[in-house]
Amino acid sequence: MFKFSGKSALLLISIAFNSALLSARTSSADSDTCALRIGTNHYINCKKTLVWQEEEILHIGNGPGGVPVFSLKIYNPSGKLVTEIDYTGPETAMVSGYEIIRSDNATTLTETSTGRIILHLETGTDEKKNMCTINVWADIFMPDGFCFQVTPETINVPHLQYMQNSVLKNMGIAILL
Repeated sequence: MFKFSGKSALLLISIAFNSALLSARTSSADSDTCALRIGTNHYINCKKTLVWQEEEILHIGNGPGGVPVFSLKIYNPSGKLVTEIDYTGPETAMVSGYEIIRSDNATTLTETSTGRIILHLETGTDEKKNMCTINVWADIFMPDGFCFQVTPETINVPHLQYMQNSVLKNMGIAILL
């Protein structure tokens, strides 16, 4: 089970949507376009995943064999940049106080000192929409201390809660905070 930790701060949030090609292999097909599933929405072909003001905080894509890969800037609750991770898979890795664990269909980034799961990416298939998905769980601090928390079914960004179960394609930025 995924657990969130940390304090959430008030933040005025704007939303913009944008584009990047994600492709992954699934057991049912050789190559499908995968959608990022974040807070009930599906984001397809988004160039940037999560942007705070003009800075890309998180980018999610697919590596060899459909393994979810990512780049992430990790901030502490005070908004200080702690480290940057560029995970290109497919192996398990240790990165200065963080561990990246791989399985056949998932990638998990954990803070080793606390055991806090910062990012969990899991490939699968959305049978209703008939598409390959990368389900996203995240617990990420922004440069102003706001804690962005999402699962495939929930999101703590009020403006994104208004549009649920949407499919958003070919956008430059999936989520802009």
